[in-house]
Order: sequence, then structure tokens, then C-alpha cells
Amino acid sequence: MTKPKPITRREFLIGAGFGSAVAMLALKKESKTASAAGVEETGDFQVQGLSEESGFIDNQRQAVVNEAYREAQLHNNPRKIVPHSDSSIYVEQRKIPLQKLYLDTRHPAEYGSFADRSTISEQGRRIWRQQEWLPLAPEDLPIFSGQHDPLVYLEIINFFNVDDPANRRYSPAGDVTFCNIFIWDVTRAMNVEIPRWIDGEKTRSSTLGLWLADPAFGERLGWREVNSFDAKDWADKGYPVVASMTQGGFRGHLAMVIPGEGETVDGVFYPNSAQAGTVNFVGRSTWEGFNHLGLTPKYYVNEGPGYQFVVSE
Repeated sequence: MTKPKPITRREFLIGAGFGSAVAMLALKKESKTASAAGVEETGDFQVQGLSEESGFIDNQRQAVVNEAYREAQLHNNPRKIVPHSDSSIYVEQRKIPLQKLYLDTRHPAEYGSFADRSTISEQGRRIWRQQEWLPLAPEDLPIFSGQHDPLVYLEIINFFNVDDPANRRYSPAGDVTFCNIFIWDVTRAMNVEIPRWIDGEKTRSSTLGLWLADPAFGERLGWREVNSFDAKDWADKGYPVVASMTQGGFRGHLAMVIPGEGETVDGVFYPNSAQAGTVNFVGRSTWEGFNHLGLTPKYYVNEGPGYQFVVSE
């Protein structure tokens, strides 16, 4: 099977309907949105960097930061520019408190602590060993500031290199696929973790679909069901959106909805997506990931500031 062509920055901007003027105002809009929502601001935050992996590094992104920095100076709002190692893209970092939920999401201690660190392939792409039972080390996750921006969202998706056959963490092993591991890693990086472990037991794509809709868990943590058009709109704004299908709690699939055009098949709209599964890809519609299962996926967005799991004593 031909390897899917990675989505380019130009394709993303055209597909998502974003012009350069919109991208240039992304940081300022995000800041105003946070203030309007009553999010507590400290007034002292940094601008930090993201990985270069996805190739979205350009003068436009730096111009966004320059404009935000100039505005901060005009409003006497202290900021400083702190580049992350091996980085050319900068994003605004705000100190936003995370919601806490008492839930034991630890893996069994005898399995070790974290997955082995990633290595760089001959093609210059980040790859991991399989180790689906272990979380990635915090040092092996992309930096996420809490800023919801479509380019940042795609940076995070591309950081995990899900469509590379050499990346064993997400590549199918016979009939075993790892859609839930990709979802785990992406949502954990964005502070809205959909857990791999609960009370010492592995979660699966089928049970996680139910977890997302459960008022005591997913709904309580801010996951909200939306239709496919709204799923596209939220992803185009840079918010994490998950496509989920479960059949009787025994069969299921998960994917990340990402910025992009999507497609309509038989009168049903399917947004753009990235997934691990029987076929791993970035930049195809959810129809391609879910149609073989015979069910239309549900979509869940989390527009909150994030949360963290705490083990009750």
C-alpha cells in the first residue's frame, strides 16, 4: 500500500480555510478568549518552543510571536522569549490551573516506569519501540502551553509520527492495532489524557468510547459530544477532538480529528483525521478510518484548560 503523503502546511491552510491574516492573529484571539471565559491569568508567562518535526517552521509563525510580544510591551504585560532546544517555533505559555480527578491511571509497577526514549530514524523522523503498556516519558512529549491554535495542534499530531511504518509504537502487529495508544499519547500531551490504565486494568478503544460519554468521567472532565461539522470547526481552532466508535463495548476504534477539509460520503460529512489502526495515516477523513466497521463515529471535543489524574489516599 502506498504510504500516505504527509499533509503540508499549505494544504492545511487551504483545506481548513485559514488565510495568513487569521494565522497572524491566532495568539491574540486565544488570549482574548481565555479572558472572556474567566480563566485566571497570572500576568507573567513565557513564550516557549515546539519541535521542528512537522515542518511548519516559517517567518509567519515568528511574526505572530513578534506581534504578541510588541502588544505585551505596549500593555506593560511582562513576557520573555525562551527558546526550547532545537526549536524555531514559539508559542505563548500561560499558567492555567488543571482540574484534578481522583482516578488511578497508573500502570503496574513491575512493568517499569516509562517507555524507552525515542530515537531519530535515518529519514530524520522520531520513532519509538512498541511498549504500548508504558507511558512516554515527560521529556519525550511535545511542549504544550495550553494555547489552542491549529498550527500548534498539527505540530503535536506530527510530533508522534504515527504514519511511519518504522515507528513501532503505533504500527499494527498482526491483528492487534493501537489506535488507543496514539489517542493516549496525543491527549496526554495536551493535558486532557484519555487513559491507557484504570485501576490496574488496560482500557481499550471500545471501553474508552463509553468512558468519553460517561457523566462521571469523560463528560465530567469536559469531553462533550458534537456533530461532525462542529468537530471540524473545533479542530480547525486547535482544540483536541476525538472520533470514537464502540459496538456493545466489545469492538471499537478511535482517531484524532485534525484541521483540514474532510469529505462527504453518501450525504454524511466526515472531518479530517489522524489515526493508528489497520492503516496508520495523517490527513484523511474519518470515513477512511471507520467505514469498514459499519458505524458512523461519534465526536467529542474538550475545550477546557485541561486536567490531571490524582490517586486517592
